[in-house]
Formats: sequence, C-alpha cells, structure tokens
Amino acid sequence: DVKFESASRAYKLTKSKIAEDLDEQTVQKLSETALAAYRAVKLRDYGRIDMRLTPEGEVYVIEANP
Repeated sequence: DVKFESASRAYKLTKSKIAEDLDEQTVQKLSETALAAYRAVKLRDYGRIDMRLTPEGEVYVIEANP
C-alpha cells in the first residue's frame, strides 16, 4: 500500500503520533472501545483496531483489520 512507502506523497502528508502519557481512564476507554469493535465485526483470534483520539477525549474507530 502506497501510504506505507516512505517516498510516497501520502506517507509524507500523514502525521502519526503514538500517545505515551495517557491517563488510566483514557486507556480504559480505548481498551473498551477496541474490544467492542472487535466483537461488533466478529473478529476471531487476532485483529487490529485502528482508532483516533480527539483532544477532547472522543474515540473514533477508523477500521478493523482481521
């Protein structure tokens, strides 16, 4: 996928940030949301749930990958 090629325009325009200083309440909210999404799309075994967290603390599920 071109978005993962470091030379691509899409890659260069995509900003990623992994939050390291999340409070326990936010971590719990993210965990619960991920589990709910996993179950909602009936994933089995292993899956990845991509989410976004707004500055206001809202969680959005972007996609689920089996």
